[in-house]
Amino acid sequence: MKNVRALYPDAPKGSIRVATVRYYTSLYESHMKKKKNQFKNHLSRQRKYERRKRKLSARKSILNKTSHLDERERKKAMTVMRLDFMSSEHSDDEENTLIVSKLPWRSEEVDSLFEALDEKHSRSLSRKSRRMALTRYEANDPSKRAVPDRFPTFAVKKDHYKDRPFKFIKNKK
Repeated sequence: MKNVRALYPDAPKGSIRVATVRYYTSLYESHMKKKKNQFKNHLSRQRKYERRKRKLSARKSILNKTSHLDERERKKAMTVMRLDFMSSEHSDDEENTLIVSKLPWRSEEVDSLFEALDEKHSRSLSRKSRRMALTRYEANDPSKRAVPDRFPTFAVKKDHYKDRPFKFIKNKK
């Protein structure tokens, strides 16, 4: 601790302690996952999660930059800019391809919004970035991920939530 304190004299004591504990906890968890042969599964889950996070970030960025939507439509679109509305993508056996598992409960309105944002994002990339982007194929089977507990009514197909006790987020008009 004294060595760290010498390097960062202005850092609060608590934050150094928390960071140190987190570091050693991460080392231990990594060691245990390798020991129990769970490390590959963990890395695979993390890659999937990070891909969904990057996709969400790109869509939010394009949504904020677009001039085609008025403020009301932009706010409505932002209600579905959440990780639980992003389709899962997993690596195929081939190196440069991803299999996209569509969410069967997501409405056509949200699907078309996401497609438009993805297309706009793709056009905003440099030629080299587009060339290096992984090829995506739609999976034969849809995702088995459940409908989120809270969602805007326009975002989910009606046949996927009728007769089920969900909390709706009211659409503001």
